Amino acid sequence: MDIEEEPTDMFQDNAPQQFNDHADPSVNYGINKRSFLAEIPGFDVTKCLPYDILHCIFEGCAEYLCRLLLKDLCTRPKPPPQDPSQPKKRKRKQEKPKMTLKQVNHIIQEASDFGHLGVSKPSPIEKSHLKTKLKQSASQMIVLVHFLPIIAFGKIASEKLELLGQLIKIISLVMKFEATEEDANNLECTVQAFGQNFVNCYPDFKTLKLHSLKHLKMQIFLHGPLRQQACFRFEAMHRLFTRLVDIINNMKNIEFSLACRHLSERHVDILNGKHDGTFLYPGDIVRKSPSVKLKTLPEKNIVLQTFPELDEEVEVAFVNRFETHGRIWHKDVVFSLQNTQAGSDHIFGIIVKMYFIGNEMVFVFNKLKVNFLENFCAYEVTGRDNNILACLRLSSLKLQYPILKFTVQLGTNRTRSFLVCGSSGTLS
Repeated sequence: MDIEEEPTDMFQDNAPQQFNDHADPSVNYGINKRSFLAEIPGFDVTKCLPYDILHCIFEGCAEYLCRLLLKDLCTRPKPPPQDPSQPKKRKRKQEKPKMTLKQVNHIIQEASDFGHLGVSKPSPIEKSHLKTKLKQSASQMIVLVHFLPIIAFGKIASEKLELLGQLIKIISLVMKFEATEEDANNLECTVQAFGQNFVNCYPDFKTLKLHSLKHLKMQIFLHGPLRQQACFRFEAMHRLFTRLVDIINNMKNIEFSLACRHLSERHVDILNGKHDGTFLYPGDIVRKSPSVKLKTLPEKNIVLQTFPELDEEVEVAFVNRFETHGRIWHKDVVFSLQNTQAGSDHIFGIIVKMYFIGNEMVFVFNKLKVNFLENFCAYEVTGRDNNILACLRLSSLKLQYPILKFTVQLGTNRTRSFLVCGSSGTLS
């Protein structure tokens, strides 16, 4: 299969020289000379080294597009050029921007709940950032790129919102834990449409990272799911070392000091983990109440109807919080019911209570009423069925991770909630 044919009209590869970021080619392309790796027989630098979607997408294309959209949203539109052959007209009042940066920052910082990605809430956006670069980390960009359609809907051109929706679809495909050939083909089609629409919407802007999106399909076939080669954990380690510099406060051979500090910490973890077997994984964290009999629970009938093999005398513990492999479950967490019920493609549950029965975690939940927003790869929550309770085991879920839920207060008594893929890669 030939997947490396490059169209000449995509991503402005043949754009004029004035669109280049810098006069020096090494700054534009990041290449100073021919790599020594290119001399290795049978080694192709463009195929044998995997792409990093963190820098390619979240700190590249996503940052670039969000910055352009925020410019359109928060700056005054330029007046159309006046024809010199026509008599001068009276100056019209300049149009006001659709929103101000102050309003955008207020919604992000004070009027929104970002669920389990609240620790990655985007930083305040300043006017100078719109001219240079948004000062956001990769995890903050994940939140911002999914949140921007909510506040920009109806305020900027529909074709630009569609462009953002195509980028979100690309993100949902590259962040999947498992990738199929169908996913790779969908990614190729979406990237092609995204590149053409970007050129149509922003003909005067160029970034080389847009071109690199075209090779993502090839990377999936060569290296598997793209999130496995992402640099998220390497960047986290880099941030750890950066913070250690101020703590050590020793600039004499700082590399040796950082290495010693890091290796000493890992050595202690290994020694402690050898005794109780918790070095690789410390175990699940369960906050639960004392055990009681199943027959005393108010949800006894629902549990027995779902799991008839259980006895009324079995021990049950109410759980407030359950953490396993970094995934945290508690009341009001949303999960997908894909492949657990017939026709459950667009069905989600929200936890009401959690019980520990035997060695299994059991959720008592309500179903959510949702409306699918195809352009943004998201679901808007329209309500919940409080009258019907159901239960299931955590182990029966195909997608065993919480679904990211954004709640936004857009005005007095006007709150909207959305389910987005975030960093999980898929919703259903």
